[in-house]
Amino acid sequence: MDSSDETKGQTHDQVDTALSGEHQEGTQPAGGEELIVTDTDVVVGEATPSALGADDFELLALYGFSAKCPKTARLELNPKSTRQKGDVVLHFEQGLKIFVSWGKLEDARKRYPTAAAQASDSVKRSIKSTQAKLDGTPETKNLNIQGHDAVYTHARMFVERGGFPFGSRRVTQDAYAMHVHCEDSGRYYVVYAFVRPEGSETLAKIFEPIMSSLKCHSS
Repeated sequence: MDSSDETKGQTHDQVDTALSGEHQEGTQPAGGEELIVTDTDVVVGEATPSALGADDFELLALYGFSAKCPKTARLELNPKSTRQKGDVVLHFEQGLKIFVSWGKLEDARKRYPTAAAQASDSVKRSIKSTQAKLDGTPETKNLNIQGHDAVYTHARMFVERGGFPFGSRRVTQDAYAMHVHCEDSGRYYVVYAFVRPEGSETLAKIFEPIMSSLKCHSS
C-alpha cells in the first residue's frame, strides 16, 4: 500500500468512528456513515436513470428490515455485522457505492435526540474530520419512514488537494444521506452515498427508491 492509499484508509477510519462516538478497541465499527469528500472518480454504470423501472428493483431483506435495491447491484455485507449493528454495501459498475447502515438506537440517542440532530451533526463532523468545506447550503427534507420521522440530506462539499510545489486542485463531491430512528426495532438506520457532481442526477434516481422503500421494522 502506498502513502496515498494509507491516507484514504485513514480518512475512511475517521468516517467509521464518528457516527455515535462509539469505538471498539482493536476493531473497526460496522456502522459508520459520515458524509465525506473522497478522492475517487465515480462514474455511474450502464443503467441510465430513465432505464430504471419498477422491474429493475428487487427486495433486499435481512435482520428484520428491508429495502428495494437495483438488481444490478453486487451486495457486500460487512462480516462484523450483527442484528444490532452493521452495514451492507451496494456496488455498481465503475465504483459507485450505496451504503445501508444500522446501529443501536440507544447508542445514537446518547448524542442525538432525533434523526434530524444526527443528520445535522454528521455533516459537521465530516467537515471537521476531512477539513472539507460546504459548497452552498445542504438540502434537507423531512420524511416519514414507516411512521417514523426521518431526514434526507444532500450536501455538496469540496476539499483542496495537493499543494507546494505542484499546486492544489479542488475535489468536489455530492453526499446523499437519509437518517431514521426506529423505536420499534430499537435501531437507527442510515442510507448514504457519494458521487462527483456529474453523476449526481443519476445517483439520486437510484438512491430515492432505496431510501423511500426502507421498512425499518416488521409490521
